[in-house]
Amino acid sequence: MKDYVEKNLQKNEKIIIRAKHCKIVPIIMLVLGILIAILALLMLIAEPAIGIIFLAFSLLLIVMPILTIKNMTLVVTNKRVMGKYGILNSKSFDYPIEKIGIVQVKTTLLGMIFKYKVINISNDELSAQSKKFFAPKRNSTEQMFKYITNANEVKNAITSAIDSFNEEKAKMQAQYIADAMSKENTTK
Repeated sequence: MKDYVEKNLQKNEKIIIRAKHCKIVPIIMLVLGILIAILALLMLIAEPAIGIIFLAFSLLLIVMPILTIKNMTLVVTNKRVMGKYGILNSKSFDYPIEKIGIVQVKTTLLGMIFKYKVINISNDELSAQSKKFFAPKRNSTEQMFKYITNANEVKNAITSAIDSFNEEKAKMQAQYIADAMSKENTTK
């Protein structure tokens, strides 16, 4: 997944922070999956149908968290937030910094125990149609990333990137106005 980020970097774009994933969750799920697999093998002797169901469940417990974390990336650059996730249906997103609406960090009970958080990022913007009418409708797309150990740092990096973008935009506007005023004064 790191190749995805490097291949899609633009000119003068630098990575500010990369989300880090909790390493303990896949290990716990692996151990739990192995225990259920042993139970499933014992159940195959007594009740084959139930044993097969438990065996399938144990395989899911073993494989899903490992593949989920392996196939997930979240990166904040100086220009955008980009990410990719998914096992069978891979999804990617690319939000320009100025389009980021809400960044939430949530902690679950397991997250408190194993020191990880969930981060939600949305690009919350008014739809073009709602600008024409009085009742605004929002077009919001939310991306959720689980098992992130540095979620607060990612959130702070996004907030800082938004602030830097807004400062740069204000400087450019001020320079544009100053240039326009100096041109007006020189023509008089």
